[in-house]
Amino acid sequence: MTTSAALALLAMFAGYYGWQRGRYERAAATREAHARALADTLALALIIAGIWLGGWIAPQWGWVASAGSAGASIGALIAVLLAGPSRRAMLRAFRIDPGTQR
Repeated sequence: MTTSAALALLAMFAGYYGWQRGRYERAAATREAHARALADTLALALIIAGIWLGGWIAPQWGWVASAGSAGASIGALIAVLLAGPSRRAMLRAFRIDPGTQR
């Protein structure tokens, strides 16, 4: 990953965090809005990392024949399965009730 791509990704995460925090601040306390926005940003980061790593690792481990969308799909599936529990764990770390699973 190039430096400019990493900076663009960091800027995207910062913008997503700000947008989510603004949404949550209308309905929750500042601390809870921060925790929920941070947890949502972590979930998004996991999904993006899963797509990137899946497209790179899956062909090397022999899960798919060549690099491309099949490996990225495998990575996205694994990341989506991990995103929900990691979001709930982050909210518990802030001592905020994660609520029901949606």
